Parts: sequence; structure tokens; C-alpha cells
Amino acid sequence: MIRFYASDSLTAPEAVECAEVGYPNSDARGRVQYDNTHFDTEDEAWERLVSDAAAWVSLTGDDVQHARSILRHAEEKAGRAAEHFAAVTVGARKFRRQRSAEPEGSG
Repeated sequence: MIRFYASDSLTAPEAVECAEVGYPNSDARGRVQYDNTHFDTEDEAWERLVSDAAAWVSLTGDDVQHARSILRHAEEKAGRAAEHFAAVTVGARKFRRQRSAEPEGSG
């Protein structure tokens, strides 16, 4: 019997010969026939491929949004760190100028 194999690695269903249908039987290429990989009709296999591809796009889109959020947070944190650094260096310069203006032995 011909069944249709669909997997994340494929862009189209693959017709395969199956001596016996269903789990735990294997197809002619030695792959175990799982309910989510082997289908009786090509239409079912296409539905699976389209559904899996759509889910992958959605998940990677979520990953991008998450990465953007992390980047935004890191940029804000870096901005605060730069402002702090600027304030500290201004204070340090002021302190050094005052100290060098003081007479020897005072301080």
C-alpha cells in the first residue's frame, strides 16, 4: 500500500510503500509509521506539512520578538550605565582638581 510520509525536513510529501499500515510497522525505507508522519492520503500529508511550517514560522517569530525585548532591555541598561559612568568621571575629575588645588599637607 502507498502511504505518504511528511516530515519537517521535507517540502513535499513523499510516497512510500508500506507492507503493513501503522505503528509499529516500518515503511519501505525503514522508517517507523507514526500517526504524525505517515498518512493514507497525500492531502493529509500536505495538511501536516503546512501546519508544521506555519507553527515553525510562529515560533521563530516569537523568538525574534523575545530577542528584541532582551536587546531593548540591554540597550536601556547600557544607557543607564553610560550615564552613571559619565557622572562618576565628572565627579572624579572635580575631586582631583580640588585636591590638586589644596595646599600640601591639608587633606
